[in-house]
Amino acid sequence: MKTKLRLMHLGLLTAALLAGYAPAQNFSAWPVTKIAAGGFHSLFIKSDGTMWGMGDNSSGQLGLGASVTNVNVPDLLTNSVGLIAAGDNHSLFVSGSGRSLWAMGANSNGQLGDGTTANHYVPEKIFTVTGSAFVNTIAAGVAHSLFGTRSITGSGGLYAMGENAWGQLGNGSDTDQHAPVEILTYSAGNPFVTATAGGNGHSLFIKSDGSLWAMGDNSSGQLGEGSLSRTNKPQEIESSNILWLLLRELISVSLSDHLIRLRFSIPILFFWLWAMVNTGS
Repeated sequence: MKTKLRLMHLGLLTAALLAGYAPAQNFSAWPVTKIAAGGFHSLFIKSDGTMWGMGDNSSGQLGLGASVTNVNVPDLLTNSVGLIAAGDNHSLFVSGSGRSLWAMGANSNGQLGDGTTANHYVPEKIFTVTGSAFVNTIAAGVAHSLFGTRSITGSGGLYAMGENAWGQLGNGSDTDQHAPVEILTYSAGNPFVTATAGGNGHSLFIKSDGSLWAMGDNSSGQLGEGSLSRTNKPQEIESSNILWLLLRELISVSLSDHLIRLRFSIPILFFWLWAMVNTGS
């Protein structure tokens, strides 16, 4: 009888311990390939295309439904995901095919882009591309979102939605947008957007020519354009033009090193101009 009681106690103790034990994920079989961190939640994608999340879900940012307030171990959210982004209290992801954009979480400023300001506690399809196009970049700011599309020919566009009090959407206004608004349109052969980022009132993006662009709040100089003035339209911050970069190098020389830098830059400048003329560029 004592032996049975001991076994029973051991079984109860084991069950109690297991109840508070979260088994580690098998990352060796399916390693993590992409990560995103929001205000109080986290997302990641494994190499098998599954999307996982943990942390706060009070606004639905994990897409687990209104009854789940938080998750303290990684939870499988959905399958076949290619891109992820996490804002303060909202999340975005792109299907593995790149054909559709999904969103969930807080939506008080329209950052989910569904045309309303109601929170969504499960993933909702926001945008679907057609033809050969696909969503190639997404970003989530505190309360706004960005995404870019392109086709196999190189045409596409940059879209934004959500809070716009500082002009962070770049559409020339300061009014919140509850549905995606097209900021840029590019045709085949022209530079397209390859990367996007959203902050607390400002946005950045990179084009395929390597140029950096910014818009929105600039009260701390976060746009990097040399002032503290905000802008509600994309402004080029770093140019990819070789001639401009060399001219800027010449213009910005200081008295202490002007001889060395001039001797280095002028031959390169003339060589570049000679190459452009002789190759017909």
